[in-house]
Amino acid sequence: MLVVLIRSIILYVAVLIALRVMGKGEIAEMNAFDLVITLLIAEVAAIPMQNNAIPIIYGISSITGLVFIEVLISYITLKSRTVSKILSGSPAVLISKNKLNY
Repeated sequence: MLVVLIRSIILYVAVLIALRVMGKGEIAEMNAFDLVITLLIAEVAAIPMQNNAIPIIYGISSITGLVFIEVLISYITLKSRTVSKILSGSPAVLISKNKLNY
């Protein structure tokens, strides 16, 4: 029981650090790619937390790899407008000249 608690605390800290490194404070700031990475990080952390047969380092290394990929993709999208449009799409104008765009 104590082992599960310690593993959970370690993985919680790892996920918290990963989310802080990614820099997305609110879900409203996330695009689809960021949301998918966040969900993957949560899922990867849950597996070693539930199963004591899986070493905790596997979960931490997976989280680190996902954060590295997210930071790399974020950097590439900042530098390349084409990649940014592919991953994030383009914004839709909802109101133009005081009229709703349907």
